[in-house]
Amino acid sequence: MAEAKELIIKLEDIFIRISKIRDNIKKCPKARLTRGYLETKLQSLEEYSYKTVNGSLSKIVSRDDRKQFEYFSQDVYGSCEDKYADTKANILDLMGPVLSQSPVTKESVSPQVKLSRIQLPTFSGSYEDWPAFKNLFKSLVHENTSLSEVQKLHYLKLSVINEASILLKHIQVIEANYDKAWQMLIHRYDNKRLIVSSMLTPVVIVKNQEGHSTVLKALIDPGSQGCLITEKAVQLLKCRRYPIKGTIFGVGSTSSRVKHVVQVEVLSKYETESNLKIKAYVISKPLTGQIPTHIISSLSWPHLEELSLADSEYHRPGSIDLLLGVDEYAKILQNDVIKGPPGSPCAQKTSLGWILFGKVYSDTTPERSIIVMHQTIAINDMLKVLWEQDIDNKRKFTEEEETCEKIYKDTHIRNDHGRYVVNLPLKVDPPRAAEGDTRSIALKRLLQLKQKLDKNKGLKESYNHVINEYMELGHIEEVPDKDEGKLYPMASKILKEDLYVDDIMSGFDSVEEAIEAGKQLQDILQKGWMNLQKWSSNNLEFLKSINP
Repeated sequence: MAEAKELIIKLEDIFIRISKIRDNIKKCPKARLTRGYLETKLQSLEEYSYKTVNGSLSKIVSRDDRKQFEYFSQDVYGSCEDKYADTKANILDLMGPVLSQSPVTKESVSPQVKLSRIQLPTFSGSYEDWPAFKNLFKSLVHENTSLSEVQKLHYLKLSVINEASILLKHIQVIEANYDKAWQMLIHRYDNKRLIVSSMLTPVVIVKNQEGHSTVLKALIDPGSQGCLITEKAVQLLKCRRYPIKGTIFGVGSTSSRVKHVVQVEVLSKYETESNLKIKAYVISKPLTGQIPTHIISSLSWPHLEELSLADSEYHRPGSIDLLLGVDEYAKILQNDVIKGPPGSPCAQKTSLGWILFGKVYSDTTPERSIIVMHQTIAINDMLKVLWEQDIDNKRKFTEEEETCEKIYKDTHIRNDHGRYVVNLPLKVDPPRAAEGDTRSIALKRLLQLKQKLDKNKGLKESYNHVINEYMELGHIEEVPDKDEGKLYPMASKILKEDLYVDDIMSGFDSVEEAIEAGKQLQDILQKGWMNLQKWSSNNLEFLKSINP
């Protein structure tokens, strides 16, 4: 460990010297930035062999012991590497104008040519376009001494669109904000490194049992015991569903229930004879996030040229609608593997085309996110046997199911935003009077309410306003004085046919009643593959009883 500490001290000394060179360059007057001065600084910078020292340190310190050193835990080497690259790039940028300067020995007598006006460049936030935009904008605006800071900021905001314009949206056009806005763009798009995990994502043709097909982006997961497909893809394919009960266990013992399975055929874009019949479990939630998580801009990899890639758009983030498990991975796998240089993906040949995996460098903002896929599926054996026998489970709808079907056909519409709206199939039984002395209970509640309103004048006025409005609209009516016994059941009919309440359950006397009603509502909606995602209640016990 003593040798490791000596190397770390040596590296820290080198890093301090690199930082001093960078600071001196920034503080140096323009008159002093001569060719000789810049070349000397560049030579001094390149003599610092911090990479060699870091390599020696990595060899003598094991991965388990690295947690003891802040040098590794805080990624000091990565920060220094960014400083080194930034300093070297700054020196090279400054050397360009210096080298291009030459003394004027005689007056030019060549005829003047009227050149077309140079338009300001535009930048949309694409990392691939950033270097060209940066250089041109610096030449036209940033280094133009005749422009004020306010004018530069005005031109800068005119030159950015889409994502980049959002970054500067709230920057006011004042002199002090130009440098801040320019540094925001530099920090966002310049000198950044991100390691992106390239997953096994082929684009495949998926066909259902009736022959209807569509193109889906799939994810090959060697750690999964089965295949999964999203609800969106199933609806798009109009697949026939088979009922099944199962549970999917993922990372951290997270679990999800599956109620249906479909049978589809996966076809290759390149090999016409390649067809893979699979049974996929239907998942209502997204399988993963966007893969890859960011655009991969470095695409000049010679070892991938002339390959028939399974996903030609692998560098662009996309949604995953199909997951192929370990059995399917073994069936499509072929022998050829092509490895590239460090920082580039490897290619594996399959019957679906060449798939890519590994780690690559991408010029974008660092975001530490890890995608881990591992699925274990537990299925009721008896139901599995019944499904494999392909038993036709057609049956007649019950009276309640027919009512739900009728409500859907009669009420579903599509609003201006493209969403479907349908009345919930709530089951409302005819009101019944509770057993016992209900009048005294109701009277006690009425007196409690009156006492509460008497203490709060504002609340009482609001309450009376709402009650009067309900009476004017015909939603409620005043109970006559003679309604003491025989006519009392008539007063208990508080729900009218012309009154519609949207998505609200209320009026339960206990938490247990509310929980039971919530379960009934979930069961009814899940029969039509509808899952309510958002619930609101002032009772925590009720919210905990809702199954996700």
